[in-house]
Amino acid sequence: MQRFFSAFGARRLGIVAALCIQLAVGMYVYAVFSSFAEQDVRNGILSDRLGRIADLRGDLVDMETGQRGYLLTASRKYLEPYDTARGRVKIDLDALRGLLGASEAELLEKLVAVKTKEMQETLALFDSGDRDGAFKMVRSDLGKRSMDEIRAVVERVQARDRDEVAAIRGRQERARGRVRLALLAGFVVSAGLLLGAFGLLEREVRQRRTVAVELAARNREMENFTYSVSHDLKAPLRGIDGYSQLLLEDYGEKFDEDGRSFLRNIRHGTLQMHRLIDDLLEYSRLERRPFEYGTVDPRALFETLLAECGAAAEDVDLSLDVRCGPVRADAKGLGMALRNLVDNAVKFTRDVNPRQVEIGGERTDAGACRLWVRDNGVGFDMKFHDRIFDIFQRLQRAEDYPGTGIGLAIVRKTMERMGGRAWAESEPGKGATFYLEFPG
Repeated sequence: MQRFFSAFGARRLGIVAALCIQLAVGMYVYAVFSSFAEQDVRNGILSDRLGRIADLRGDLVDMETGQRGYLLTASRKYLEPYDTARGRVKIDLDALRGLLGASEAELLEKLVAVKTKEMQETLALFDSGDRDGAFKMVRSDLGKRSMDEIRAVVERVQARDRDEVAAIRGRQERARGRVRLALLAGFVVSAGLLLGAFGLLEREVRQRRTVAVELAARNREMENFTYSVSHDLKAPLRGIDGYSQLLLEDYGEKFDEDGRSFLRNIRHGTLQMHRLIDDLLEYSRLERRPFEYGTVDPRALFETLLAECGAAAEDVDLSLDVRCGPVRADAKGLGMALRNLVDNAVKFTRDVNPRQVEIGGERTDAGACRLWVRDNGVGFDMKFHDRIFDIFQRLQRAEDYPGTGIGLAIVRKTMERMGGRAWAESEPGKGATFYLEFPG
């Protein structure tokens, strides 16, 4: 027993440890990927800024190309890309204002304004007919200097952002490596713990199977012993009953009243013993005989049982309302269980007036069939609820309410064999309700 509990504790510890490791790994992975989410947001901002600043540089180049083409050819078709790029430059600057720091955004706007003003003045001089003035402004390198300064700012921002993007990707890649390592280590350790736990479990299962086989063998031996003893007891009982009957019938006049009373007590005792043996045999057969399952109508069974009650139930107010429909059960076993419940209800209402027995049945929400037998008899205290279904257990004196103490044990054993259950609800002096429930 100590080894069993030791193995049980080790198995449970192994499983708990494996679960804790998996939980810790899961929390670590969650924390890493949560940081990835924050880094991805930053990476998105950097990517957007890199894209916008590259667009600004490209749009300024397009403006400059359109300006130069117009000055060289005087063809206004070169002003179309100039005007389009000029509109995009404004959009680029508006977007970068929210992506760059205040100082960088202000510097970039100032430089772009200088470059844009230079190009506009050059085109204005050219359109006014002062071509020499326009070309002189171009050759003054004012536009080139402003463009170089813009390129320097753009390249500085791009270099810094690319370095930060590379650093983020490097951190994420290293974190992914740690996650893979943690997952692998967690899997290996957890698998080892679980394999050890399952090894202990398999050993325990084998031990339990061995114990179960031994218990089954002992139960069979006990059932066979009970059956044999009960069967062998019937022969001497028949002799005692027969000879005591002959004494009463043929020699009764030779005994006084006390003698005849003793003989009647002998006959009553043998009858009670005969009933006890019959119930023991029936209880023993429950484990030994195979159940034959089929469709059984509980209402029809109840009607047959009530008809068999005869004189014992003449003054009982019986009501029958079974609406659960047919069930799959062993007809003989179910009939025996119901007979015990009905007999008990009739027996324990003997001293009440009026005597009432209610029999009902319905389908539960889960689709099971639930039957009940309710009476207004003596009842019992619910603290004895489990005890009343044990063999030879009685809550009332045999002198007051005859019986063998096996009937409810037969009811529970029968329901267990059929995959159902039996239970009771009661209150002293207010009757009892016994329930049987079958799976749908």
